[in-house]
Amino acid sequence: MNAEAAYLFRHALLREAAYQLHLPGQRARLHAEALAVMERQAGGRPAELLLGEGIRFEVHPTDPLAEDLADHARLGGAPPEVQALYACRAAALAERQYRPEDAMRLWEAAAGLLSGAARGAALRSAGGVGARTGRVAGAESLLLRALEVFRDAGDLRAQGLVLGELGVLAMETGRPRDGEARLCEALAVHRRVLNREAEGVALSNLAVVLQQTGQVGQARKQLEAALAIHQEVGNRPYEGQALASLGVQLRHEGRPAESRVLLARALAIHRRFGHRAEAGRVLGFQADADRDAGRVAEAEAGYAEALRIHREVQDRGKQGYVLGSLATLYQNTGRLAEAAEAFRQSLALLREAGNLRTEGVILGNLGRLSFETGRPAQAIAECEQAVAIHREVGNRRSEGIVLDNLATMYDSTGRTVESDRAAAQALVIHREIRNRPHEATHHCSRALVFLRRGQVAAARRSWKEGNTILSTLGDPAGLAAHRAEMREACERAGVRPFPGTGP
Repeated sequence: MNAEAAYLFRHALLREAAYQLHLPGQRARLHAEALAVMERQAGGRPAELLLGEGIRFEVHPTDPLAEDLADHARLGGAPPEVQALYACRAAALAERQYRPEDAMRLWEAAAGLLSGAARGAALRSAGGVGARTGRVAGAESLLLRALEVFRDAGDLRAQGLVLGELGVLAMETGRPRDGEARLCEALAVHRRVLNREAEGVALSNLAVVLQQTGQVGQARKQLEAALAIHQEVGNRPYEGQALASLGVQLRHEGRPAESRVLLARALAIHRRFGHRAEAGRVLGFQADADRDAGRVAEAEAGYAEALRIHREVQDRGKQGYVLGSLATLYQNTGRLAEAAEAFRQSLALLREAGNLRTEGVILGNLGRLSFETGRPAQAIAECEQAVAIHREVGNRRSEGIVLDNLATMYDSTGRTVESDRAAAQALVIHREIRNRPHEATHHCSRALVFLRRGQVAAARRSWKEGNTILSTLGDPAGLAAHRAEMREACERAGVRPFPGTGP
């Protein structure tokens, strides 16, 4: 141990010993005095918490000291409302500083000091942090506790909001049936209490469940209904979000012109009303569309503007997401070194933001790049790590997708047993969560693997299953791409093109 470390160790021991020499009552008085002094130095005590459909307050000079003030309030015997005031403010600061574990801990501590709807609001805030950053098990438990508190308090409106959040969480963790049930329950509550704004949000989220399970027509109807509600109540931010979601939906349906019109309308709304973060999000959607349509220059410009906005509003998570999309553009256009660098920057930002869920997605994409650039061992390691993250955060959808990629990678390195095992696991997941688009992709990918192995009959059966599903999904561009890939594979293998591979 060096001299400095030894000094710090002795100093800490002496400080603790001196602290413990004070009688409990004297310690409490000192903590109370410290609280009062720190409050005076920082401009006084903040106003009481504002309670609505959450806990709201304005930034205050005491915020950087809030966690210390909460400790002094607790140890100094301050009233519970003062302790809760600083615990809540410390939790909000931790959120702003991308410290999700601290934020969840502090919100939960605040909940223990509050009662009724205020307690529910603190638990809901803790659960929301966990849900946004991929801390799924803790988030769901906290939201369920919030739901019980709101039920005991008879707050039906808040119950509807929490039910909607639980529905989204179930959807994101590969439980579409549970998600759909929760969202339908939330819709019933919103309609009962006449919360039209929340009804529109729930309809948009329900559309996502329907999209993921291949119910394209129903998804579009729900988005159109959500848009009508937001226009009716004059909720311009959510109107822009619904327009953007509908634009993305139409792009996937092979209607790019209509999609571009809706995305442009969404962007105009967000710019007009100063919704910077949402404008950046829509710019990302537009850039995705340009990228997929081969409009490379337009896509790069869109990503650059989206990235600039997210940097302005200091949203590291969205910066990481956009950089991941830009990396895919670089990859698609052969700029592989730039793609690798963009993926690395993306992962660094997502780790800073504590966004484990998106980190797993980007890591899987990086694995695909590593495989494409002739580094199968590294690709497999990255994809295995991505699978581990998806399992940790409960992202069943992405877990299935990466397992399919791993199956192809394993097969390319002669690990056929592991390839078949990963593929079987992926198929179970796709079917379990009703992910029809990726179930179709799974069968098409396996057909290619079987062809490479010379198992023509198995390849033909797998292709037939995939093609049958693709034909029902309303995705003409995807269907055409898979058919072209299968025709080329048959030609390389010296096999007559399979039925259904025609244009």
